[in-house]
Amino acid sequence: MEKKTIDQAKVRSYIDHLQDQTHEKMMEHLKAFNEGVFAIIITILALEIPAPHSQAAYPAFIKSISIFLISFFVIGNFWYHLTLLLSNIKQAPKRVIIVDLMYLADLTLLPVLTSWIIEKPSVLAVANYGIVYLIAQLVRTWLRHIVFSIHISSALPAERAAIIEDHTDRQMRLRTILLFILNGSLIALALLNPKLTIYAYLALPILDFFLPSHKKLIKKIKR
Repeated sequence: MEKKTIDQAKVRSYIDHLQDQTHEKMMEHLKAFNEGVFAIIITILALEIPAPHSQAAYPAFIKSISIFLISFFVIGNFWYHLTLLLSNIKQAPKRVIIVDLMYLADLTLLPVLTSWIIEKPSVLAVANYGIVYLIAQLVRTWLRHIVFSIHISSALPAERAAIIEDHTDRQMRLRTILLFILNGSLIALALLNPKLTIYAYLALPILDFFLPSHKKLIKKIKR
């Protein structure tokens, strides 16, 4: 009976080891997939810039480049934070993969919306850009929460992990409210002045760097 119990424990240990290896390999593939998708998004974004076929079209060409740069830095900021988030975990469970794919699916719409704004910066074009931006921010916040949960559960005892989890839940709710207020204000501004609003989106990646980063929060957790 004792031998059978030992054999079952070995089998469970071996299965757990295989699952860990699978999740680690999935993380490698997920990171590679993310890099590829972001590279394609940026490439498509650049291809949406119309070439000037006359001297009179040159001012419009410069304007198109400025709109391209806004989307470039917006997407670059999303790539930066996603890369930092995934660097904090070694494995990619299914929930991380699903939310990551939702994040990428949303961001792949930005080249189309950028092209729309380049052609005609209408209220509808800029408002839709703002909605896609807001969704990406919310999904990233969700993914951020999942990554923290994984990190906390693996690094801390269950009792302390539960306390930190409750704290991060409150922070997630607060951050979500702030995102709705900020992005809702920009979408409302787009109804009044769409041209000004699209340039306001350049400020968001800059502001994002001043918000509490996940690395600062992880240092707090480890104290």
